[in-house]
Amino acid sequence: MTTGTQSNTDTVRTQRVTDSFVRSLKPPAKGNKIYYDSELTGFGIRVTATGQKAFILNYRLNGKEYRPNIGKYPEWPVAAARKRVQEFRQQIDRGENPLEKRREERAAPTVLDLYDRYCHTHLEGRAKAYRKDQQRDWKVWILPAFGTKKIADLTHDDCAQLHRDRTAKAPVAANRMIASLRKALNKAKTWQWIKHNPCEGIQLNREESRQRILTPDELKRLFAELEKRSGNGSADAIKFIALTGCRKGEALSTTFQDFNPDLTWWTKPARITKQRRRHEIPLPLEVTELLQRRREIDDFYPFIGNSGRRILDVKNTWSAIRQVSGIEDVTVHDLRHSIGTYLSSNGTSLEIIAAILGHSQLQTTRRYAHIYKERMAVELQRYSTAVREITHPSID
Repeated sequence: MTTGTQSNTDTVRTQRVTDSFVRSLKPPAKGNKIYYDSELTGFGIRVTATGQKAFILNYRLNGKEYRPNIGKYPEWPVAAARKRVQEFRQQIDRGENPLEKRREERAAPTVLDLYDRYCHTHLEGRAKAYRKDQQRDWKVWILPAFGTKKIADLTHDDCAQLHRDRTAKAPVAANRMIASLRKALNKAKTWQWIKHNPCEGIQLNREESRQRILTPDELKRLFAELEKRSGNGSADAIKFIALTGCRKGEALSTTFQDFNPDLTWWTKPARITKQRRRHEIPLPLEVTELLQRRREIDDFYPFIGNSGRRILDVKNTWSAIRQVSGIEDVTVHDLRHSIGTYLSSNGTSLEIIAAILGHSQLQTTRRYAHIYKERMAVELQRYSTAVREITHPSID
């Protein structure tokens, strides 16, 4: 704080300030009294009429006088206060203001501040599942460990230790958590909150690519169970996913407004795709017929439950179908992998597969996706026909 001469403050130039000297000081009758050290310029001890004692530093910089508190006695011993004043004097000699620097440090953003801004600038508007996963990592792991810590004080060792702690429970999840923290800290660099990202260089855990593909026999058993449940919103949604290769969230979030009138083309709006880009694909005859049946139930959401509300998840139905079908190690997302693998093994180009599945890795493909519309329709119909042949073999 800036201060000048105060009427109720007496100042005394005295001997070297020591612990014994400070203990011997008596409270003044009123106001406060400052005793300055005879060796270290500006270093002093203030004693108030109530008996409180605190170390201070008096200095002038750029024509202004400052007198910040260093710390209370006896919480701060003389040696510690003297060392801090010496550090401050070095800053003053360099033309720096230690009081302003201390204010900046107190106002410096914490990891909690980082999370709040990261949520507003990065997570808002992202897919609900993506947002939920990231927020869980922050609330369960990152914030309990670092929430009150200043970002500038966060070290590489801090981040690496958190990664090791998470690895002990879930190695792959640990990688995702540290990736989220690293991305947020990169934002902090952009905002000029920090100069270096302490997450850089952390050795991630080895991840084995999971590529579970359904065999023809598994497809037969799966579709047999789906047909038994025909008309059930969740079962029809799973069949829709299996025949289009779409993501679960895309199927459950779409509306009939996203399809053309005869239900042969699906234009996924950016709001429901992972990449937040519009994606258009043709629909096999089997999917068109399924949608026609679903539209008779509700003409807005294709997949609604018995309550008349949009289905938010298919996990219960999927769990039951897997158990009965004997394919319990398969996820809904594996249905998407199955389409990609089938098309690839039958000679479909990577560009066509990317256009069907809505992958973003092939930038040129996405840009010229309209070129492949006719081919996409042929390939998806070929897959759908193959599924029908597997699940409904002809009888000679």
